Amino acid sequence: MAFHDVMERSARGELIILDGAIGTEIRRRGGDTGRSDLAVIHMLESPGLIREIHADYINAGADVITANTYDCNRHALILDRLDGDSAQYLTRMAVELAIDARNSSGVEGVLVAGSLGPLASDYDPNDVPPFETCLSDYREQVQVMVEAGVDFVLAETAAQERSARAGVVAASEAGLPVWASLLAGPDGTVASGASWGEAVETLVSAGAAAVLINCTMPDAITLSMNELGRQNQAPVGAYGQGALPAGHGWRFEPSMTPDEYAKHAQDWVDLGARIIGGCCATTPEHIRYLRSEVTLA
Repeated sequence: MAFHDVMERSARGELIILDGAIGTEIRRRGGDTGRSDLAVIHMLESPGLIREIHADYINAGADVITANTYDCNRHALILDRLDGDSAQYLTRMAVELAIDARNSSGVEGVLVAGSLGPLASDYDPNDVPPFETCLSDYREQVQVMVEAGVDFVLAETAAQERSARAGVVAASEAGLPVWASLLAGPDGTVASGASWGEAVETLVSAGAAAVLINCTMPDAITLSMNELGRQNQAPVGAYGQGALPAGHGWRFEPSMTPDEYAKHAQDWVDLGARIIGGCCATTPEHIRYLRSEVTLA
């Protein structure tokens, strides 16, 4: 299934199912390093684990798996005290692992998305680098993604529209389709304070084929989906956190069951979402529930 086939399915009102978390899934499977960059570290030390996680999401029913490129941009690597010059090598490795998992699965039609994660050290909208800085880092990653064979790009977890727009521009320049995903605030707006109407206009005008919400608690997604779901310029969707952050550092309390999470996702679909999946603390079982339990009215 090519990218345009997925978009056609969405246009017909069918649901598109994304995969779930990689970082917290590594921790759940016993790979707790206590570091926020554990997805990069484990990819280097145990590439088979990353491939296995991708395969499990495919078997759970995901239409799209996302390559482990989230923290592989130059800025994020340097912030994690890793070698920024390894961005291209790590990006290629992550894409190849995802494609290998897809090709080995025997499941037809699964797409591989290349993730463009945030360059900032946290998710504070005021901490996002200037547009040109984001664009430069994303161009470097996207060029490798083109060469490695991703089906499309997912510019995700953006706290400011400008970083998401930079990812969209970088992908569009390279001839790759692209979706953009933003953080939602607690009041029904984008985390930056912008309205969803403004964000959709900005991102679709730059070339985004879909606009989503991610890395946000489900109740806040539902609040935002009341506005985002009414937008008609592009398909919309969400993939939220399955648990609240717990304690210090990058840790989550695994408190939400797959059934509970699927009930939230049903609310999003009822409000207009056509692309759903999972973010931090979601597992292949959460994705299995989305595939089997969430339906269109």
